[in-house]
Amino acid sequence: MSTYDDTRWANVTLADILVSLQVPHGWDAFPEEFGATLRAPVEAEVTPTVTLQVGEPEQPGLAWWRDFTEQVVGHLIDTAPGFSFVDQDEFRLSSLGAEVYVVRGHWESDDPTLPETAQLQAWIWAGSTRMYQVSAVTSLQHEDRDLPVFEHLLRSIRLLPERP
Repeated sequence: MSTYDDTRWANVTLADILVSLQVPHGWDAFPEEFGATLRAPVEAEVTPTVTLQVGEPEQPGLAWWRDFTEQVVGHLIDTAPGFSFVDQDEFRLSSLGAEVYVVRGHWESDDPTLPETAQLQAWIWAGSTRMYQVSAVTSLQHEDRDLPVFEHLLRSIRLLPERP
């Protein structure tokens, strides 16, 4: 049973990172230096959490973005012990024509006291000067409940234009 209402959505604007999006009613937003964390009410095991961070691409241009997305899955497998790839997706946001690359996976720690998690990682390329990373995590037992919430939240993102 859900401890939050994932059928009602609230609009949230994160002005510091130029993003607006929808989150389930009852979730909290916590601003951070280069982003924000969005979190469901605390659960006993792994609280569903989404972190957004903003930065700049390592290099300008669409060619860099294409190369970056081709290497993401291999990089995750090589650098995150316990990560197992589930699937990937690409789409465009309606705002600013931003491109989105999504990877879904599971993570299992060597530490048996840590629960296995379901994860959604996404990168949003808003051009040569702005890029976002979205990291969403929940316990594996709540994957069916929370991944659709993460997907809705990700697809609801609207990038705001940069300030003059």
